[in-house]
Amino acid sequence: FHPHLHIVAEEIPSSSHNKILEGIRIYSENEGNLFWEDYLSEEIQKGERYIGHYGNVHFLTPFAPKGIFGEILVLFANRVSIDELTIHEFEGFLRGLLNIFKYLQIIFITTSSSHWNIYSIA
Repeated sequence: FHPHLHIVAEEIPSSSHNKILEGIRIYSENEGNLFWEDYLSEEIQKGERYIGHYGNVHFLTPFAPKGIFGEILVLFANRVSIDELTIHEFEGFLRGLLNIFKYLQIIFITTSSSHWNIYSIA
């Protein structure tokens, strides 16, 4: 077991991402609101999958995870592109990831004899 990230970044969205984008567009047309803002508000209110935040960077467990362990959804409030992130938001993102990896390290150490270290950022 080792912690890592899977990042999908392409010029053209995959067919599954296109379905998501189309659903978000339809939601916005029908509701008059932005899907991710409404979703985040609902998740914060319910508190079932909401982990926490650093400023405008919010961490949640997905409603329907596709992986087998440790999937985390990260939403950047009031941002439509990663290019818009401020240095403070990027630092919040990194702090959140660090805490998630530390948590996974604790879980892993208690269930396995292997050991790995997560180092803090100042």
